[in-house]
Amino acid sequence: MGRWKYKLEDEGKQLRKLIDEGNESLDTIVSVYNQMVVCLKCLKLKLIGVDKINMQYNIDCMIEDFQTSCPEVDTDIYNYYDEENNLNFNLREFYDFCDDDRVWIGL
Repeated sequence: MGRWKYKLEDEGKQLRKLIDEGNESLDTIVSVYNQMVVCLKCLKLKLIGVDKINMQYNIDCMIEDFQTSCPEVDTDIYNYYDEENNLNFNLREFYDFCDDDRVWIGL
């Protein structure tokens, strides 16, 4: 197995904590989306060399997708289970991106 090129220590730890300890609510879903955006913005600041060119566009697209997918908690039009399915899809995309680009997510 290859070595990790980048590490999201505290940001990743906070994301895992939200996922593991969060309750089944739209507020938790919003918090997880917001933390994924924090992780991606932090990663973007850490990029060096050719990774800065190759990964920056994908990161910007993912940030935009996550911000668009994030439900608004002050309205009643969202169904928790539908939003949970959307979040799980986006989490898979996030984790696959991190694995493919050798980004370690803190424990």
